[in-house]
Amino acid sequence: MENVYTEFELEHPANQANPRNRGWMMLFGRWARSPILYNQVWAAVRADYNPLFQRFVDNLQQRGGNFAEVPPRP
Repeated sequence: MENVYTEFELEHPANQANPRNRGWMMLFGRWARSPILYNQVWAAVRADYNPLFQRFVDNLQQRGGNFAEVPPRP
């Protein structure tokens, strides 16, 4: 998952909102909303990951798995 985050530069809100990344963002959001995955698995392995990825996952969880969407260009 961290490789996807890095490859698609999901640290940038514009990339998070890019429709091409929507499937990945929905998957990350579902993962962040899962009590078992976030509270147990993520808590156990969090320190093994890049601090930027840690912040991304934690922020997504705090937003209830929701990510920013931007309106399509005209």
